[in-house]
Amino acid sequence: MRFLLFIVFSLYWQIKFAQQAIIATTDDFIKTKTTLQKDSLQYKTYKELQSDFEKLQIANLIITQDSIKAIKIANAYVLKAKRMRDTLEIANGYRLFIKAYPYHFTLGLKYCDSIINITENGKFKQYPAKGYLYQGLIYGDLQYKNKTLNSYLKALPQFEREKDTFYIIALRNNIANLKMQLGRYDEAEKVYQKNYKFLLTQDTVIEYSSHYAATLQRLSASHYLKKSYDSALFYANKGILFCKTQNNYFFYSELLSIHGRINYYKENYKIALDTFYKTLKETDKNVGNPQEILVHYYIAKSLLQLNRKKEAIRHLKHADSITSITDYTGYIRDVFPLLIKHYKSIDDKVNQLRVMEKLIALDSIGNTRKFDLINEITESYDTPQLIEDKNKLIEEIQN
Repeated sequence: MRFLLFIVFSLYWQIKFAQQAIIATTDDFIKTKTTLQKDSLQYKTYKELQSDFEKLQIANLIITQDSIKAIKIANAYVLKAKRMRDTLEIANGYRLFIKAYPYHFTLGLKYCDSIINITENGKFKQYPAKGYLYQGLIYGDLQYKNKTLNSYLKALPQFEREKDTFYIIALRNNIANLKMQLGRYDEAEKVYQKNYKFLLTQDTVIEYSSHYAATLQRLSASHYLKKSYDSALFYANKGILFCKTQNNYFFYSELLSIHGRINYYKENYKIALDTFYKTLKETDKNVGNPQEILVHYYIAKSLLQLNRKKEAIRHLKHADSITSITDYTGYIRDVFPLLIKHYKSIDDKVNQLRVMEKLIALDSIGNTRKFDLINEITESYDTPQLIEDKNKLIEEIQN
């Protein structure tokens, strides 16, 4: 229920390959006429194709055998639905394509538009609401907050009319997440508490286990951001235990990360460090994962507090190496001022300049996307000052 660009050559070719591998299915962006392949896929039911799709492990920007299979299954699904002139199943097929190409945002938004366009004048359960929901999720990944909110608000009324508890809770949480990003923590917390109590009173904790885990994670995060660390720790511990029993690895790593940060700010640096190392083991290792970058940053901060500077710098350098424009967010900005400070202390002007230029570029992308750069420490560079420092450094290097 899901940001500056690191452009590495390997990622470039992976994305390039992905774009070439795309078999588009809408009239706007299908360039080739495709017929059903003479293989087992054309004989399978929608349910069987959906089941096959869900068994696959699809990486973010990495082309694997599973992601290629996912494209083939989605293509077979849509072609079957078009042959049967089944609008609802065409929309379901487009949804598979969105899942088959995570982080290919432009393509994903086109599929969302297609879903909305073909279902908005019909009477379909969950549609076009799902189109708006996926549109909101993609805008959220792109950090377009206003567009994200508008998409969620378009999706919510239909789910409420249909009394679809699963999506109502998910959308309420997502809208509250936006309030959190805007610093409206008390408003967000009220929504999370409402969902939390609803899930408990309706005895739906197991049925909607992912929503329950997400709600605990957000409750912990909202208290953490208000610096109510004891309350944050209460919900984090509750969430960690629940996720273990449900094998929910995504929210387990998110909750571990918050648990570590709480302990860092409670000055329990060794406990924080142990928790962060556990978090890394559970965190998705796809290149540029903001969670992984954030954890490396806090490992470095914890190590610095324990006077283990050499190890700390290694983690900061790693965070720098895996940060890209696509996954850049304000929460990980503070990696770079620490690195700049380090390179300045050892008179490494070349790397100092490199990191400065990278941070300026990241800030530029961030401002274009209008996301809030939320800093949790005071060692941040304001961009104008950073540009001035960069120009002075260039003069020093040239002299």
